[in-house]
Order: sequence, then C-alpha cells, then structure tokens
Amino acid sequence: TIRGITLKNRIEIAPISVFDLDTTPERHPSERDMQFFRMRAMGGAAVVTLGDCIVDPSGEDSGKLASPKILAGHEDNLPFLTRIADEIHRYGAVASIELNHCGHYGTPRPGYSLIGPMNLTMPNGKVVKAMDRDEMERVAEYFAYAAWIGKRGGYDMVNIHAAHNWLLGSFFSPEGN
Repeated sequence: TIRGITLKNRIEIAPISVFDLDTTPERHPSERDMQFFRMRAMGGAAVVTLGDCIVDPSGEDSGKLASPKILAGHEDNLPFLTRIADEIHRYGAVASIELNHCGHYGTPRPGYSLIGPMNLTMPNGKVVKAMDRDEMERVAEYFAYAAWIGKRGGYDMVNIHAAHNWLLGSFFSPEGN
C-alpha cells in the first residue's frame, strides 16, 4: 500500500510511449493505443503507465524520437485519457501517467522557442533559449495543469519525467546547466 493505494502485486509496466503508431494529428490516442494499455492491464500488472505525455506544445518531442505524443495538458484529451484509465482499472490495475517536456530536443515551431537551463546552440544548429524565472513558473504550471487533468481522468499516480536530458533532466546535468 502506497499512500492509500493498494497494489495487487509488485509488477509495474514502465512508462511506454507507443503513440508514434496511430496517434491522431490532434494528439488523441487511437483505438490501437488504447488496446495496447488494455492488454498490459489484462496481463496482470499492478501499475500501467502511459508514458511520455507532453504537458504543453512548446515541449513536444520531434527532434529526438520523432514521434507524436499525447498532449496531456489539453482539456480536449480528457475523454481519451479517461477511457484509457478506465480500461486499466477494469482489470484491477492502477493507472499512472508520465508527464514530460522535451526542452531542447523539440523542433522549433512558430510561436515557440526551444528552452533549457542555459543559452546554447545545438550541434544541429537549433538555438536553445535559457529559461528565466517566469518561463520556469509557466512550465511548472503546465506540469501542474496536466497532473490535474490526469487526476480528473482517473489516474491514480503521476510520474514526472526528469531523465534522459529532457527539459527537467537537463537541469541536473553538469553539461547542460
């Protein structure tokens, strides 16, 4: 039992992002995406985690993995997120969602800058803007809002992705901060 949530065993499906298969252009999970997570829960895992859900379009990955992700910080994805959580719960598993912002691994788009802990130019020529305090607060609010949407959608746990030199992980790196 962890914070009032009792797990049926000690098996957790690590955060997995399969959304590069069928995710719609609006970043809604597809029927096949939903089936993937349903099958993980049916297999007996205690925790099934939707991996690499993006908190804001400014943090969407397309530079490192080049795969579309669910935008967890958008209200219009709530019905889809809820449906996945319901399917996970249907088989007695705990639903978890992993939230991420790609930082400097993104692709520059009109209206968005690549952001990180310091100004730099990537080897591929992309320019990364150092975050100021206001930018940090804004990104923190995006994470909080996406977590709130996850809670409304029935997710029992939230994982914050802070590894692999994505935005949050880059603050821990002596090379990037």
